[in-house]
Amino acid sequence: MAKFCGYCGTKADDSMRFCPACGQPFPHEYLQQDASPAQPEPPMRQQVQQPVMRQPMQPNAQFYVAPMQPQVQQPAPKKGMKTGAKIGIAAGALVVIAVVVFVLIKVFSGGSDGGKQNLKYCASYEDAFATFFAGIEEKNEEKVNKSTWVPAGYSGSMLLNDEDVKAIEKVDYRILEAQSLDTDDINEAKEDLEENGFGDLDQIEAGYEIKFTYSWTYSDGREETDSDYLYAFKTADGWRITVW
Repeated sequence: MAKFCGYCGTKADDSMRFCPACGQPFPHEYLQQDASPAQPEPPMRQQVQQPVMRQPMQPNAQFYVAPMQPQVQQPAPKKGMKTGAKIGIAAGALVVIAVVVFVLIKVFSGGSDGGKQNLKYCASYEDAFATFFAGIEEKNEEKVNKSTWVPAGYSGSMLLNDEDVKAIEKVDYRILEAQSLDTDDINEAKEDLEENGFGDLDQIEAGYEIKFTYSWTYSDGREETDSDYLYAFKTADGWRITVW
């Protein structure tokens, strides 16, 4: 006897318990004899096709082109200044500085020699003191006239012709204090000087009241030491000290 699978319709031997084609078990009601009239084949069970999972396509190394990255434009490097140009600029700056310093020295000192050659009198009140006492010791009329402001009708020669001054062999002095005069002090000093016969007082630009000590050594061995006050005034022609 033979039988047919109820799932796939495959003919199988009656002794078989499972379909040799699909593997389904044979129930008793599907047993059929070869002599039995042919039975219509059962409808074939529709097989449900399972979806096939696609693998992501791998790029072909031969034809693969990497995506373009955005190009970030780098700033162009600044060109450095050439060494020769740097040296030239530095040299030019040094020249300018040297010129400025030279001009300032000329302005504030009155020239390379401190303004002594351009002035009729002395460059400072200290210079006036030093020149005056050197003139007394050396009996140098030019130095005395250069450093002193004397009343009208007097001169350095008159001072040097004094018998006591003639006998002086050595002079020592020291400035103790120099007090700057303001406008009121200068005006007051002008009144005092005018009463004693000094002229050209309108030319005074600045002044000091100076306290000093001095020491005379005479030819006979006598020494005289004292302290006193003098005015020192500046005009456009330089500094002088007042005597007499």
